[in-house]
Amino acid sequence: MSVCFSYKRKFSKRGNKWTVYPVKVTKAYSYIEKLMVAAVNEYCIGQKRIYHPIKRQSGDPRNIASTIASIEPPPTAEHVAKRKSRLAKWRKNLN
Repeated sequence: MSVCFSYKRKFSKRGNKWTVYPVKVTKAYSYIEKLMVAAVNEYCIGQKRIYHPIKRQSGDPRNIASTIASIEPPPTAEHVAKRKSRLAKWRKNLN
C-alpha cells in the first residue's frame, strides 16, 4: 500500500491569509474494473443512451464560487515551499 501526501489550501477569515496543510492519501483502485464494466454494459445494453453532456442551469448551486476568500490564493507549490514544519528545527539539530 503506497502513501503519498497532497496539500490543501485553507483561507482564514480572521488572519485574511491562505495556509496549506498536508492531506494523507492512500491509493486503492480496486473498484475501477467493476466500474468500467458497469459503465460499458450500461452504455451498450442499457435503456438510456449518453449522447451529450448535460448543461448546468444558471441557478445551479455548483456555479457559486468554491471559496469565501476576498483574495485569490497563491499557487499551492509556492505555499508548500514557504511552509515551515514544527519539527524542522529539531531535525536540523539532530544532523
